[in-house]
Amino acid sequence: MKATVLVDNIGTEDLAGEWGLSFFIEFRGKKVLLDAGADGLFAENAGKLGISLNEADYAVLSHAHYDHADGNISESGKDFSNSIKTESSGFPEMWNLKKGCG
Repeated sequence: MKATVLVDNIGTEDLAGEWGLSFFIEFRGKKVLLDAGADGLFAENAGKLGISLNEADYAVLSHAHYDHADGNISESGKDFSNSIKTESSGFPEMWNLKKGCG
């Protein structure tokens, strides 16, 4: 398994950081975008790392906190409308997907 941090709260010289989290995971031939940070910075950093988010098979939102789920997944350039996976822990009213996020 390979997990690449696309965005977290610690930036580097080459990658901006934010109070948010996003990973690109490659495992057993599948590629997964896990969380989308607080805005579209995950997509910008993916581009800088040479990662094509269009290759992701799934987008997964781990939970509804803004720092994991407010990034606009449509900025990845791929339509994830049929592959968004969420774990609402029995509270679907927690989820408020923005228009264009799937």
